Amino acid sequence: CTASSADGFFRVGILGIDTGFTGTPVTVAQDVPSPRLMVAWPNKLLYYNTFTNQAVEVGGQYLAAAYAGRLVSRGVQHGLTRKTVTGFAGIASAALAAMSKSAKDTWSSAGVTVTELTRSNALIVRHGTSTDTSSTAAREVSVTRAKDQMVRMVQDSIDGAQIIGSPLTATSVTQIKSIVGGVLENCKDAEIIVDYKDLVGRVRPGNPQLIEIKFEYRPAWPLNYILV
Repeated sequence: CTASSADGFFRVGILGIDTGFTGTPVTVAQDVPSPRLMVAWPNKLLYYNTFTNQAVEVGGQYLAAAYAGRLVSRGVQHGLTRKTVTGFAGIASAALAAMSKSAKDTWSSAGVTVTELTRSNALIVRHGTSTDTSSTAAREVSVTRAKDQMVRMVQDSIDGAQIIGSPLTATSVTQIKSIVGGVLENCKDAEIIVDYKDLVGRVRPGNPQLIEIKFEYRPAWPLNYILV
């Protein structure tokens, strides 16, 4: 995912763990700390098989697929925290027995995206975190996906204007700033970002073939806690 994103093809990966795994999900998450990776847990869930008329145990790879479906069905600025997970009949008893509050706190803080059973017997995502917990921006997958979308829109708009390869004129910087500013306004309207400021542009000193555009933006942070 990291290599693909560096090439301009932005990706986020979701890792599900098979039922045969006997270790802790913390080890898996901390092995590869990345804002582009999520680890789905638990690894033992129940799926109701209508053909056999009974619940069967399935691995965490099915949970990862459910996470992916929830992510792509929503806007990029929306994460998985407190979102329901459907398609399962519950969590297998062996996995559920190990899911104490302290264990879930440890897993979540270590970068594991845990699905838990609520008091109303629904499955929800505890915190849609990435495996990189070094900062708020890195931890929130929605912030990474929103940034990817913003960058993609800027690149597509500049490419669509077919400016690269044309002569650099006195109005080129202003023209490109206008394109980027239009994209940022569209991102604000779509709530991909909250706001931006200090949009500036220049021809890089010493390189008359390179125009630099810079700005600051405020991401749409997800609301994770309400304290009453």
